Amino acid sequence: SMRLANEQIWWSQKGQNLSFREIDKYIYSFNIQNRQKIYGQEWLTAWFQRKKWLADIPIFDVMAIRAEFHGKLILGSLARVDKISDPRYLATICKILKKNDNIIYLWAGRAQEPFVTEYFKSEGVYNKTKFVGWVNTDTYARVLDIMLDTFPAGNGVTAVQTMAASKPVVIFKSSDSIRTMDLLIGTSGIKACDRNEFVERTEQIFAIGPEQTGGLYTCAETVEQYITLANELIEDPALRSRVGDAFKKFVDEFMCSPDIAERKFTQHILSN
Repeated sequence: SMRLANEQIWWSQKGQNLSFREIDKYIYSFNIQNRQKIYGQEWLTAWFQRKKWLADIPIFDVMAIRAEFHGKLILGSLARVDKISDPRYLATICKILKKNDNIIYLWAGRAQEPFVTEYFKSEGVYNKTKFVGWVNTDTYARVLDIMLDTFPAGNGVTAVQTMAASKPVVIFKSSDSIRTMDLLIGTSGIKACDRNEFVERTEQIFAIGPEQTGGLYTCAETVEQYITLANELIEDPALRSRVGDAFKKFVDEFMCSPDIAERKFTQHILSN
């Protein structure tokens, strides 16, 4: 507010709200559009990228962990325990676990949160879960068969790692109160004037129809749909493969080019 520069920019990776007249420009670091309206304010948008999202690790490490759960489909989350602890998410996971046999749900964190453990026990699904601790996510992204992304706050980087490992991720649709990878990947509701080559290619990758229907983008608008998507992936190995391939293709094409991110952010900073 002291107007220390000719142009003052509020740049927020996650779109945190801050608004007063001395801010000349808003930049948001998690969207493939050119601009987006957030909190009633227009933000210039781009997204951060890495050359590589998964480190090389011995395949035997992955095989050894998967061997512990031989014959079971491995579901899980690689989020911090405070994200997993949300009762809305836990209730959803328990319904999925009750519906299916021969599955295991892995959850991570620095410490085994008693609330989560007791929740699973009270719902009678504790024997279908395992706390794995503070793990190497480069390994466990490859161990999982399906990631059940947390909500209202998603896994974030570990979701991208799981996608890079060609594994499907069930995501909850973003809103003002829910922040998941849908903020980056989702293309519904984009105005025609804000569409670009990245948006159009994303819809091609996930085979999304003109009415934003069908396709391989496993993003739920309700808890019931989240459970349905998870159950469909559990029951259909071919679907798991197609969805996992689509997510990997998205990461390979749109998440591994830091030079594109640098160019887009530079354009936003220098634009009038």
